[in-house]
Amino acid sequence: WYCCVAPVLFQVPVLRECLLLVGARKVASDVVEKLLAAGLTSAITAPLAAAWAVCGALGWSTELRSRSFRMVWAVVLASGAVTTLAGFRPIAVILIAQVTNALLLPIIAGLLLWLVNRSALGSARNGALSNVLAASVLLVVLALSFNRFVQMLG
Repeated sequence: WYCCVAPVLFQVPVLRECLLLVGARKVASDVVEKLLAAGLTSAITAPLAAAWAVCGALGWSTELRSRSFRMVWAVVLASGAVTTLAGFRPIAVILIAQVTNALLLPIIAGLLLWLVNRSALGSARNGALSNVLAASVLLVVLALSFNRFVQMLG
């Protein structure tokens, strides 16, 4: 295990020795920028999406300024930070999430296609073109999910 560090940090004399003691290695600045960008976008969007899902499912306010929404957002963000700082290696959790997505996505897409064609929707039902496009998307989702599932097993 080693820590990737921007080259500029190795130019600070005492910090350089400390980083070398903990096994840090220099990486190209573009790699650091990409990692930071990916982490930052995930750190913002994932807790936000989780807060909307949880608050919506529980019937709480989904307004950004509501206290319940902010609490859920903070708990999700804090739990991610704590598990990262504790050194937990989330590879198994990520693999389980990918397998779950590969299994559930085609089911949910198929269910949505069935629901938008129910007679209860009246004039809001899908037309022929929408059904062809939705069926095409469903087939692509099935193929991608099958591919991901096979990759996860092998």
